[in-house]
Amino acid sequence: MRVTFNDNYKLVRSMWIDKKLSSMPDIRLGKHYGVDIAREYGVSKNGHRTHHMYTPKNADYLEAISTARLRESLMQERESLPNSRIKISCIGVFKMTDEKWNSLPQSANPLPIRTKYVHNGIRMRSRFEMLVAEVIDELNLQFKYEIAITLGGDIVYPDFTVYLPELGMCFIIECLGKVDDPDYVITNTRKLIDYYKAGFVPDIDLLVFCGQKESLPDTLFIRNQIVRMINGIMDESIIFQH
Repeated sequence: MRVTFNDNYKLVRSMWIDKKLSSMPDIRLGKHYGVDIAREYGVSKNGHRTHHMYTPKNADYLEAISTARLRESLMQERESLPNSRIKISCIGVFKMTDEKWNSLPQSANPLPIRTKYVHNGIRMRSRFEMLVAEVIDELNLQFKYEIAITLGGDIVYPDFTVYLPELGMCFIIECLGKVDDPDYVITNTRKLIDYYKAGFVPDIDLLVFCGQKESLPDTLFIRNQIVRMINGIMDESIIFQH
């Protein structure tokens, strides 16, 4: 069975989109003599409507086009979501902001990667990780691969850090692909213990997928587990609705 995001996710998402749109400049895509352009609309000090056109000759043309496309995408998504005001309580120990998220470099682990597994230009350590990355993208979630975080004074590199901007928090996904290897299990158990000592709670801050050398979970299972976890996070975050 294919699990879908629940109503509480949609409520939180719609409220975040409203906030995001209100903070974005009113930039729209268009054409000018057959060339893709962006127009930014505004209001002057004396109340007159203004607009500025971005063409390929402008230094900030690509940024304007990107903003216009994001705005258009969010507006289309907003049309399919419910319209209700809610109050949320941010849970989870891994807090995050857009500014900090954008500044985090991924693939920070200095240990070399010599595999053939690449997703969107990111070389990954296993086919398992590549499958999970594909699922996260399919769910339209923001993630970074092997960022550096500090736990108990040590630096660790989570396989995936997923950002939920709607709540200002992240959760971590770890892919343990060789649980039939005792030495591998011992090494990664220590890593999981570090997460728990730092206050990470399973199914809120941390999701662990397990596989064996010759047997990995399928993508539907991976997808459903991620969706169920996010639905649970949203359910726990909503404290008031009217």
